[in-house]
Amino acid sequence: MIAAERPVLNQIALSVMDLEKTARWFTDGLGFLTAGGTRLLMSLPFSGSAQGIPGARSTCWFMIGCNQRAQLEMFQFTRPLGRCIPNDFRACDIGYSRMGVHVADFDETLKRLAALGSAPVGSVVGHHGVRRACVRSPDGVFVEIMETDPLPNAPRSTVASQATLRSVTLSTPDFDASLRYFAAITGAAPSPTALHDDAHEIIWGLSGAQCQRATFDCGEIILEIVSYSDPIGTPRSSTYRISDIGILNIGFGVHSRRAHRRIYRRTLELGAQPNRAPLDFGACGMVYVNDPLGFSTEILWARESVTFGFIPSPISSSAIPCDHELTETILLAAAPAEAEATLGAGDFAPLVATIRKVFADRAASVAIEIGRSATNDRAVLYRVARSGLFAYHLGAIALAAEQDQIGLRWNMRYRSRFPGLGWLANHLARRRLREGLVELRRLSRSQKQE
Repeated sequence: MIAAERPVLNQIALSVMDLEKTARWFTDGLGFLTAGGTRLLMSLPFSGSAQGIPGARSTCWFMIGCNQRAQLEMFQFTRPLGRCIPNDFRACDIGYSRMGVHVADFDETLKRLAALGSAPVGSVVGHHGVRRACVRSPDGVFVEIMETDPLPNAPRSTVASQATLRSVTLSTPDFDASLRYFAAITGAAPSPTALHDDAHEIIWGLSGAQCQRATFDCGEIILEIVSYSDPIGTPRSSTYRISDIGILNIGFGVHSRRAHRRIYRRTLELGAQPNRAPLDFGACGMVYVNDPLGFSTEILWARESVTFGFIPSPISSSAIPCDHELTETILLAAAPAEAEATLGAGDFAPLVATIRKVFADRAASVAIEIGRSATNDRAVLYRVARSGLFAYHLGAIALAAEQDQIGLRWNMRYRSRFPGLGWLANHLARRRLREGLVELRRLSRSQKQE
């Protein structure tokens, strides 16, 4: 279990576009298990202020593997909408850039992931028994697949999972500053054991890359700090928010208030800024802090009896972000290349205009986020903030084979603003889906004529 005084890294938190899709990817592809979730708690004022986004609303799900006391925490933000990972995002770019998972069967895992649209990004490295590969999740997060467990002596649970969380990597512009900061949190110097060397860079498509590396042994998960000199990592956007899609932070946990306060004071002494004062719920507590470089860390404490999010359990209907789903398809009289142009080919302005026209009543104030699918290069994903009858909705517009022709398929999932009026929202949504498809077909034909 978690040591009373020395913290362990027991949480990797993700902001995702579509909780249900990403959770299926982690369960069906990697073998993780769901461990409950909540929509209500993440709608309360303290949640947004703790994360540094007053007024934020999200749904949170937990997932676990064979770790004894570590979890994945996944947020689907409905306010504000998380901005998509850029298509050109690299594993060297600044921030929490990748995570690592040990799996029970390397070959079968890669087969399952390939069936879900996640083929290896680069080469598979290592001989049989010690192989490693890297894929991207539906949100574009780099996930390393490890055949050999880098922490073979770490405690393990007995749950029927095929995967174990084993690493998370921070790409930093100031290597020494990040080492000092995490040494203060963990109370230990970097480990002499390396997780990667130069030969591994080809796994995530960075063959020949040069960087400094250090690791911290944080219990059941290794924290790796890297700083790239070639290629130099792209900084995060000046408008970055913790709700933006990707690994948003990591969490360190202890069992006692005293240890929690001691670690919290250490971070403040090194210049970290909390989003608000630590929250104390009696049996547990937490605080989000941002180090001087802007990286978020959650410091939490919980009595050993607190098990929420750490034991296998199904997701209740109350914790599902969207409770309605519709799909409509229209045929395109277009060649494959012309059909591809319908999805924007990098310029999503026509798609955004169509989505805004049919679902946001042309209101420019309604937030829309859009991006290419990381697991289907013939699909575009989008989300729309509250508008009309819809409290929130997300969708996928994709090319698909239909009757020996190319079809355009629009899938939409949403939550109605007015419980009991789902039938009306369904009627309106289906009509608008059809209107949107007709508009996109018209755009496809006009592009063909040009």
